[in-house]
Amino acid sequence: MITPLEFIAMVRDVYPDRYAADSGGCLKFHRLLKAVFPDATGYYNSDHVLTEIDGDFYDIDGATADIGGFIPIDEYGDEFIEKVFTDTLHLG
Repeated sequence: MITPLEFIAMVRDVYPDRYAADSGGCLKFHRLLKAVFPDATGYYNSDHVLTEIDGDFYDIDGATADIGGFIPIDEYGDEFIEKVFTDTLHLG
């Protein structure tokens, strides 16, 4: 089985430029990680989405220990998160 860091490295190899700032890419990347690691949980802090997998937190840059201010997406609700990213970033 592939580890989260191995998977992230593969994605970065295919897409080395990562996603553009303010593109909603962090939410899209969370969804990609969740598709590969179904037990993953998203966390949001009004600016960015991290993904927790087996107690560790990740984004497109790899593992991160800085999770201050992040709250599980479930506490916001999927509808709220969709609206934030759609309205703010014009992803609709």
